[in-house]
Amino acid sequence: MTSGRPGIEGRYEFYHKFDDDRRIEIATGFHASATHAGGFSIPSEVLSFDWLFKPDKRVELTGVFFTGRNVANLGTGAINEGYAVYSNSGLAITARGGWSQFTVHTTRRLDLHLFSGLQYYESIALGGGDASRSVQYGANLFYHIAPNVIFGPEISQLRTLYLVNGTRLTNHYDLALGYLF
Repeated sequence: MTSGRPGIEGRYEFYHKFDDDRRIEIATGFHASATHAGGFSIPSEVLSFDWLFKPDKRVELTGVFFTGRNVANLGTGAINEGYAVYSNSGLAITARGGWSQFTVHTTRRLDLHLFSGLQYYESIALGGGDASRSVQYGANLFYHIAPNVIFGPEISQLRTLYLVNGTRLTNHYDLALGYLF
């Protein structure tokens, strides 16, 4: 596979700011490019709809829905590549999904996030050992140690449905330290 190929993408946003603490944003987006793998050119096309709803300075709801083919893993815990290469062709796999996050700014330094995501693959292009659906959900805390430094725990579960082997559960227990640029 080669990277750095040209593509086109765009996003158009509508927003309304009620005051300094409350706002709503709704946007549509698109992406079109090609992946080059195994000597084949495999199209990548995605349509999306995303949002941010902040009814109060302490609460936010964000997320996205998407559909397309040869789709990257858009924060949904998905594990497939988005395409399949066979001896005589390259095939883009159709996918649909989305994710959402509910945030509560409990104090000036502490945020609670509840999140979930789903990515579904059209099984006609998948092999027997491939995943056809991934669902992830979890929660985390962000504590701002300093203005640009975040520390916190996260717990999540990824449920992956394989065509032949059934559902596999993967639990994640993480502790993160991050720097905001």
